[in-house]
Amino acid sequence: MKLRFFGGRTLIALFLLCLCNGLWARDPRLPAEIEWSDRSQLLELTNRGFIIEHPLKGKAEIWLAPEQFESLQKEGWRVQWIPDQAEQMWCSLRTKHAGKSRTLGNYHTYADLTAALQSLAAQYPALCRLMSIGKSHQGRDLWIMKISDNPDIEEAEPEIRLIGSMHGDEPVGMELLLNLIQYLLGNYEADARIQRLVDEEEIWILPLMNPDGYEASPPKRWNANGIDLNRDFPDIVTDPNNSIAGRQPETQAVMSFSAERSFVLSANFHGGALVTCYPLDSPVNHNETKCPDDDFFREAALTYSRENARMFASKDFLHGICVGADWYIVRGGIQDWTYHWMGGREIVVEMNEVKFPPESQLPTLWEENRESLLKFLEIGLKEGVRGYVRDGAGNPLAATILIGGRSQYNNHPLYLYTDPQVGDYYCFLRAGSYNLTFAVSGYESKSFNDVAVSAQIMTPLDVYFGTLPTPTPCAATNAWNLY
Repeated sequence: MKLRFFGGRTLIALFLLCLCNGLWARDPRLPAEIEWSDRSQLLELTNRGFIIEHPLKGKAEIWLAPEQFESLQKEGWRVQWIPDQAEQMWCSLRTKHAGKSRTLGNYHTYADLTAALQSLAAQYPALCRLMSIGKSHQGRDLWIMKISDNPDIEEAEPEIRLIGSMHGDEPVGMELLLNLIQYLLGNYEADARIQRLVDEEEIWILPLMNPDGYEASPPKRWNANGIDLNRDFPDIVTDPNNSIAGRQPETQAVMSFSAERSFVLSANFHGGALVTCYPLDSPVNHNETKCPDDDFFREAALTYSRENARMFASKDFLHGICVGADWYIVRGGIQDWTYHWMGGREIVVEMNEVKFPPESQLPTLWEENRESLLKFLEIGLKEGVRGYVRDGAGNPLAATILIGGRSQYNNHPLYLYTDPQVGDYYCFLRAGSYNLTFAVSGYESKSFNDVAVSAQIMTPLDVYFGTLPTPTPCAATNAWNLY
């Protein structure tokens, strides 16, 4: 166990729309559109605590209470209310499927999702385990599915974490991750490619991080406390305290669960745009947005976007990717938290321009993203350095790893970590030559210079602390057959 932390008429019309089926959300914030001409204006709004989304072509979505709307207008901002598309779709689905067992049609309710996950866990007991990592503010379980050929054993394999629907009004991530679970389990016996992923990785999938927001009537971006979960994580600029204290229960659950494991590669899935983003989201200097591992992250993002034809052909983002902060700054996001504190590598995938598209589009969205998801999972098995850190008797050790030239950001160390239960580690690196330093409490640190990494291949490097001689780097080997 690691534990590495502790217009008045328009407003009236919108009000009437929110009374769909007689239901009124308690949170007063509604979506609006605000005009901007300079990126510094977006940063100003972010620093004032406003939630900004998807700025493009001089306009951005912003969530405002009525008094905030009026205040911004008085300050000279050009802002107008816009319909809540997710709310409209939810109302339409509820009307269309009234009286049916599936009240949202092809979309799963929380109860539907729970039943589907439980059914899969019962159907494939040799390949998966379903567990709750905690509960939401309203007491709903946060279900995560572990997929592995030995689901009850901690193996020396890269651990991958996928999270969907941190925002309750963006359900496509939930649906596509449920599809991925079904696909991996259902195709394991017949598809050698799927067998390799399941046999050589531990894949953890949390389809719905914000069940309270999704189950609200209508669905809301926030959790039941009115908090945006992707603004609730520790942040190197605004909240550099890597502790669960004072955070939302959903955030606490993800942080605690992640701290007990060694997630080396992650992604989280959103809606409202079509692009794959990578760190940094929250730079210290908004004019210097790249992180020390920009080369790896850029290729990881391209690995995803290349297989999604619509995303790759984007007219707004070159090849459908961008550094998050080059688009807009997010303070308190999970992506940068994973990078700065957990030693993991995480990207953000915006899966569709419409947050809550018609149910008829879900099969197409799955087909658009299926190969991207599989190619992303395969990143965990290639290109970089991997191995074990052990003592003289061969026991696994908890070690930190620093890579020369990318060992810190703004004086904050960027540690990688071994999994202390089995001692394995994974440094995802592009082809090149690297200097690695390993540190274990109670031992003198060990450094290895000019470790060669070849394209698409993992270089094995086992490190021993104690009586055994220190090995030298071995020749690179095929990513699928490392040991």
